[in-house]
Amino acid sequence: MILPKDNESDLDDLPEEVRKTLDVHLVEELGEVVSLALRGARFEAGHLIFETEAPVLAGAHARHN
Repeated sequence: MILPKDNESDLDDLPEEVRKTLDVHLVEELGEVVSLALRGARFEAGHLIFETEAPVLAGAHARHN
């Protein structure tokens, strides 16, 4: 789960047993969200940068009607 760092105190509202089951990432900037959500990518100077070629899945291309 990705949450803004400013909301960290809200986690205290959850029971301890629930918090133990969550993998929480507290972030302060969009680049951190991108790095977590799109592994191998980063947000730099307004651009999404991939460290490696993104795999192209069969049938995952745009269709023009």
